[in-house]
Amino acid sequence: MAKLCKVYYPIEFNSNRIYVHPKFEDDMKKILEKSGLKKGFAENLRQKLYFIEKDMHCSTKTRWLEKLREEEGLYSIKFKMIKNIRIICMFKDASRREIVILLCGFEEKNSKNKSRDSYDKGIEKAIKRKKEIERGFILEGEDGDE
Repeated sequence: MAKLCKVYYPIEFNSNRIYVHPKFEDDMKKILEKSGLKKGFAENLRQKLYFIEKDMHCSTKTRWLEKLREEEGLYSIKFKMIKNIRIICMFKDASRREIVILLCGFEEKNSKNKSRDSYDKGIEKAIKRKKEIERGFILEGEDGDE
């Protein structure tokens, strides 16, 4: 059973509607720690998470959150910066409310072939994590061990 965590990296975003897969933080650290983009990315992420939390599925009508055609129920949050960072997420019902789960983060490469490669690997990772969650999950703060 997967224990879904609150968002702590690269920013703390305290929400009872947005959670991350336990390995999400590792993905983001690999991208951000040596890039010098952490601060700018963190603020951009905060704005997007706030919008998603507020408007949930209506947020899918924005240019920066797109439904992935190939995979049922997966969405990509796009960040256009020096590095084209993507976060794959899903919407899920939990405890009488809808939540968003950030599954994985990756850097979309610039050249055509590498871009397809990075997306394929990111989607593959997201599908694996989505299946873990569909087998059952606990939300941080709601299992009695805050």
